Amino acid sequence: MAFAHLHVHTEYSLLDGSNKIKEYVEKIKALGMTAGAITDHGVMYGVIDFYKAAREAGINPVLGCEVYVAPGSRLDREMVHGEDRYYHLVLLAENNTGYSNLMKIVSKGFVEGYYYKPRVDMEVLEKYHEGIIALSACLAGEVQRNLVRGMYEEAKEVAYRYERCFGKGNFFLELQDHGIPEQKLVNQQLLRMSQETGIELVATNDVHYTNAEDAEPHDILLCLQTGKKLADEDRMRYEGGQYYVKSEEEMKSLFPYALQALENTQKIADRCHVEIEFGVTKLPHFTVPDGYHDDEHYTTAEDMLKFAIAATQSQTICDITCQPLAIVYDEQGNVHSWDNGNKLLTDTTIPYEVYGMKTGFTDEAGFCFIGYAGMNGKKILTLVYGGEVENRYADTKKLMDLGFDIYDENHDYYTVEE
Repeated sequence: MAFAHLHVHTEYSLLDGSNKIKEYVEKIKALGMTAGAITDHGVMYGVIDFYKAAREAGINPVLGCEVYVAPGSRLDREMVHGEDRYYHLVLLAENNTGYSNLMKIVSKGFVEGYYYKPRVDMEVLEKYHEGIIALSACLAGEVQRNLVRGMYEEAKEVAYRYERCFGKGNFFLELQDHGIPEQKLVNQQLLRMSQETGIELVATNDVHYTNAEDAEPHDILLCLQTGKKLADEDRMRYEGGQYYVKSEEEMKSLFPYALQALENTQKIADRCHVEIEFGVTKLPHFTVPDGYHDDEHYTTAEDMLKFAIAATQSQTICDITCQPLAIVYDEQGNVHSWDNGNKLLTDTTIPYEVYGMKTGFTDEAGFCFIGYAGMNGKKILTLVYGGEVENRYADTKKLMDLGFDIYDENHDYYTVEE
């Protein structure tokens, strides 16, 4: 077998893919393939289900995602319109490092770049490129879109940019043929580009459903997604019924002029091996501050406080959410409050770096919220107690000895009398 499907959407490309994971794995197994990929649109919801099903069937699971790449910064809004809001790019995890980086990339798209779609940008890709193999995707890819517009040199520069990002041999120009006229034009340009740049080709089928006969039900699914009727003329369509899991022979009949591109799919699949360990709790590792040891426990007020402060100052603990209400003052005396939900400051414009943790602060107190804010070298700590009032003063004195300005939840500045 010299072909593996590397561009595959499952049911987790919501309302766009009807290719059920179990049926997909059974199909590639029946076709005699040894590997197959999952590359849903912008998400990795189906990765674990696919990984388990593929491993059980003796198939090498290639874990990936077809991400949306912003034309500029992922933070930009209303800068471009229509089809130029984002480009497609297929990312495949070559190893566990790549899998970890792929999760970071996809998360960044939702947390920082969501604008119509969860978008990433070159900054994110360059930061998390290690262990990832990239394909230039479909007609919505940036290389292909430039070629459709007759902008060959611009398309070639985009290809070079992606190659520089992912490294030589880790970026491929992607051929597709679903009977769309633009694809035939683009494919000829990609052949030329490959010869001129040395960037290798890969041939894929943009799978959205499992079998050829699934084309009509998939068309109904698209109508549900777009709020259209089958009879509507101006609506989204996947014309030609070619978006199914094809055999190696069918792919060879489509690309007799690019057999090496077909063989490259298997070579890429053979490079991709991710091992996911189940049944083991995964927790982040926080390096303890100098003078402390991982295997020791710290329960006194002073120990826990010093640990929390040292950890936040070194940014090993950050962005931890809180439940109680706490107050942070800026240097002008303005009040900025934490909300009661699982969010950080409600006023996100505050010019502080704010870190927080809820912890058992003393043996006597039920809990104490420690909110640490730093600005221009000034340290402020806000306390909200759930314990006895008389316990606050000893704890506060220890904080002040550490150089903090202390305010309580009543907005009062703490003073401690000897």
